[in-house]
Amino acid sequence: MNNRFLFCAATLISATGCSDAIVGSWENDENNSSYEDTLSMASDGTGTRTMEMSKIVEGQSLTLTVEYQVSWEAMTDYEYEAELDCDDASIKAGSQTLESGCNAVANAIKLNGFDFESECTINNDSDVLKCEPEGSDTKIKYERTN
Repeated sequence: MNNRFLFCAATLISATGCSDAIVGSWENDENNSSYEDTLSMASDGTGTRTMEMSKIVEGQSLTLTVEYQVSWEAMTDYEYEAELDCDDASIKAGSQTLESGCNAVANAIKLNGFDFESECTINNDSDVLKCEPEGSDTKIKYERTN
């Protein structure tokens, strides 16, 4: 019986591997029908933040997608530093790119400090990620989706 248990445990470990708790998909807990903010974090220290929002542009209702790259680094088992990189950021309506680059995207969606660093922590159950952008008192709370 012990051999069977050890075999199952070894199989599970080799199938899942060891990865940081931040790796996976996250969804902002403030998402609603007109706003969605998600993170997808990869094991190589990179990720993507995608924000979708409904806006009225020139009298037309559009769903705008803002996407930019994230790099992250583990500080401890449950603490991370994440940096948003807006160099390749873009705003799209469907497949059409409306704006690209740091300043254009930040101005279009009225963001201050678009290219910033955050300190993030994960709870013990690894299902809640809270990030506090540098220079801000606001915490962004994400919940794990996978």
